[in-house]
Amino acid sequence: MATRYFDHIDSLKEGKSEYHELLHRFHPDKEGGNNEICKEIVKQFNEFLGRIMQNAFNHQGDSKTGDADIRDFVDILRKIKDFNMDIEIIGHWIWAFRGSYEYKDQLKSMGFWFSKAKRAWVYNGGKRNFKMKGRYSMNQIRNMHPVQRIKDYKKEEREAIEA
Repeated sequence: MATRYFDHIDSLKEGKSEYHELLHRFHPDKEGGNNEICKEIVKQFNEFLGRIMQNAFNHQGDSKTGDADIRDFVDILRKIKDFNMDIEIIGHWIWAFRGSYEYKDQLKSMGFWFSKAKRAWVYNGGKRNFKMKGRYSMNQIRNMHPVQRIKDYKKEEREAIEA
């Protein structure tokens, strides 16, 4: 039976830490690294994020359950879900693209920062990470992490016109 890497973890912070440690340990460029194990780790981390997000939605408002980081993350998603812009969750970051300019003050007040290189607003629940500046293209980032498209506002506009 395959190793279940995230079954014993209940918090986003601990999950992120475990994810980075596992990928560092099993990276194919390292001695003893394994590409298949890395793919499995990414797949299981995506499942973990889904489980932890669902748990946060189920327990939102209950300060004794869930993960404070996840509750904040869910709260941010609920606040921006009706904004007329593209929204994606990539890994454990929220990205806001096309149409986001008109919401810049609201996004800033929620803890987002603007990435000039990516032309997107970014939220990770923490401070801006300057080490990542321009290192990867958005397509490379999408290929390295699980991606969930939350909103495609152009698609919604097209569907509304066709209806």
